[in-house]
Amino acid sequence: MLPLLLRDTEVPVAGINSGDKPRIPKEDFYLLKRCSYYFMRELPQNKRLLFLNANKRSNAMEAIKDNPFYNEIIKKICPVSLGVSDHVAEYKRLNSKDIDIFFCGDIKNSTVREEGINILKRLEGEGHKVLCITKRIPFDEFYDYCSRSWLVWSPGGFGWDCWRHYEVSLAESVPVINYPTIIRYRPLVEGEHCFYYGVEGEHLYQVMKDALRNKDKLKHMGENARKHCLRYHTRSKILQHIAETTLAKANQRGK
Repeated sequence: MLPLLLRDTEVPVAGINSGDKPRIPKEDFYLLKRCSYYFMRELPQNKRLLFLNANKRSNAMEAIKDNPFYNEIIKKICPVSLGVSDHVAEYKRLNSKDIDIFFCGDIKNSTVREEGINILKRLEGEGHKVLCITKRIPFDEFYDYCSRSWLVWSPGGFGWDCWRHYEVSLAESVPVINYPTIIRYRPLVEGEHCFYYGVEGEHLYQVMKDALRNKDKLKHMGENARKHCLRYHTRSKILQHIAETTLAKANQRGK
C-alpha cells in the first residue's frame, strides 16, 4: 500500500529497520528509493554487504560497488539504536552494590555467550560475587539485579545491538560488551560508559578482572552511562532524532 499512499506526494518519509539481521528485506526497496533516510539497527560496517545477493545480479562485490542505484541509496542508510522504553528510566535504582558481575539471558542463541559464561564461572571460582541466570525473569527483578551490580555482561544475541546495553546503563551499572560488528548511533564509549572486549582468548576475563580493581571508577562510569542513555537512547529520544533528521532533509530540499 505504501507506493499508493505516497504517490504524487512530497510527504517526508523515514524508513526504520530494527530487525536482528543485517539485511534489507526485498519489500523495503521501494521505501529506500522514496525515503529521505533509512535508519537501521544492525547496519554492517561495510554498508555494501547489505546488497550482496539481493538479486541475481548482485552475487559479487564487484557488481555491487559499480551499481549506481546502490551507490546512491547507500547515502540514505544510517545507524540507529534499538534503545529502551522510556518507562525504564522511572524504575528505582539501589544505592548499594553487592554483586560484582551479573548476567541474565539465554546462552544457547549465541556462541559468544556459550563461551563467555565459562569465564564468569572462573571469576566466581576466584572469589568474585557473580550471579548468572539463564532463564527469563520478571523485568523488575532483572533491573534490580542490574542496579546492584558493578558490571553486567551484555554480549550480543541474534543481533549485536540489544535492549540490555541500555537497560544496564539506566540502572547505573557498567555494561561489558563484545566488540561491535555494526555502525552505531551515539555509541557507549569505552572507559567512559562501558567496556568492550574481544571474543578471542581470555580478553573478557582480563577486562572484568581489571575493571573490578577500581570500583570508584565503575561508580562514575555507571552515572555517565545513565546520563548518556537518557540523552540519546530512550525510545522518545530515538524517535525525536529520526523525525528531526528526516524533516531537516526535507527543509533543505524545500530551499
